[in-house]
Amino acid sequence: MLPIILSPRKQSTALVDNNSIFSKVIYKGSKNFWRTRTNIDITIVEHQYADTYEVICFNPQRSIESNPRIYIKQSLLYRRISIEEFEDKIHNQTEELLRKHQKVPYNEIRESVMNDLVTKYITSRAYEVTDENEWRVILQPQTGDNYNNITNKIDIDIDVPTNLIPYLISRLS
Repeated sequence: MLPIILSPRKQSTALVDNNSIFSKVIYKGSKNFWRTRTNIDITIVEHQYADTYEVICFNPQRSIESNPRIYIKQSLLYRRISIEEFEDKIHNQTEELLRKHQKVPYNEIRESVMNDLVTKYITSRAYEVTDENEWRVILQPQTGDNYNNITNKIDIDIDVPTNLIPYLISRLS
């Protein structure tokens, strides 16, 4: 059974353009910030050709998207994910399918587990920065993260790659 990290939002809340040829949405859900009583919508898009994840955060209460978007170096993020946790989750899902005498689609399980771990890593670090004039989401460093004091970012948090086509989302009113 795949773990549910955050509750998924209805697909009808946003229309996505034809960028799906170049990129893939691996997560669409929400996160609650209990201190500020804010719920935000988070979309994580994988751009394999650019070795990047794009994190799009939207505050429906303010009707504003976090600017700038968060861009994460895919290859660096993969190094942060626990190999033991990855292999353990694959093993558990494979065993569950074997017990049910079902086909074991190893590549699909591997991709699903990786997407879940990437989503967990990103959403657990998503942090709201807010004041009267500004609202944005940043990646808050946790123990073990490499923090760059010059850029004030985690090392996996990068500027927009020049070859990346940003994912377009049209919000319905």
